[in-house]
Amino acid sequence: MPLNGIAWKRKKYGLGKARTVKKFLRTFGIDIVAQKVEHHMCRFVGKPMNEMFLAHRRENGMGVDYDQISFEFRDPEVYGKSWDTGNADDCCEEEEEEVVEEQEEEEEGVEE
Repeated sequence: MPLNGIAWKRKKYGLGKARTVKKFLRTFGIDIVAQKVEHHMCRFVGKPMNEMFLAHRRENGMGVDYDQISFEFRDPEVYGKSWDTGNADDCCEEEEEEVVEEQEEEEEGVEE
């Protein structure tokens, strides 16, 4: 969706002040120029993300201080795990099974 397509949402809901849009997009692997997102985010969201981000809580306890975070999510299938806490591999089992099935179907089609 082009940036101007979301302008009304920005106006209606606001962006908040916890982080800039640029910081949000980089942190969570979203490239709006190329209109691409990094895949397999579910391997990071949950315990690994909480452990990493909660170490950077604001002094007042009201959320995460994103100025202290330099992490940028990248697809672990391509770049490996870019975080080093917990084992988040189990959360994508269904998604991975679907990908494997699709790959097997493609390979069968090539063999025929």
